[in-house]
Amino acid sequence: MASTSSKRSSPRRARCGARQYPGSRAGEPWNRLSPAQKARLDRLNSAPRIIAASLLLRINPGAAHALAGDREVEHWMHEVALQGKDSTWCEDAPPTTAHDNPQGFFSNQMTVRDFERLPDPRPRLRTLRVPSLIMRGECDFIRPAVTAEHQHTLAGSELVTVKGAGHSISGEQPGRCTALLRAFLLDEPLPTGTG
Repeated sequence: MASTSSKRSSPRRARCGARQYPGSRAGEPWNRLSPAQKARLDRLNSAPRIIAASLLLRINPGAAHALAGDREVEHWMHEVALQGKDSTWCEDAPPTTAHDNPQGFFSNQMTVRDFERLPDPRPRLRTLRVPSLIMRGECDFIRPAVTAEHQHTLAGSELVTVKGAGHSISGEQPGRCTALLRAFLLDEPLPTGTG
């Protein structure tokens, strides 16, 4: 994600898809990788067929799929995810067990492409007055400025930072996540001890 502002006096914004968010960068899980993981990720990302399929996908998705089918790109995407699977959690958390679920390379890429084409929803969202709960894991790689933008966009929203959680609050702190959601949906005071 590239910064779109280089002036010190103006706020810095980062691109997240086609969206602009405050802060120097939205955050990347890849910043926490070991040198060996970074080297492996570099090798994976420089695979010629994956590069060709990714470029072709923007022009002709059918041709991209014909070049590199589901099995090939799903394997590649799984290997990429394995490199960063533990970098989205708190650094002192034990390593996680890898799942074998396909991550949907083509559906993922097409969803990102759709996001880039859709108008920014934030101006419209700012006009809504709907109770909202925003949860952020204290170790999330996404910068706090992005979460602050969510809170600014959703008027009257409540922000809770969940201790001991990274990017996947429901996976890392399921009890806390459920307790917060239940209390919020039942219009009860949010439980203490959740962060």
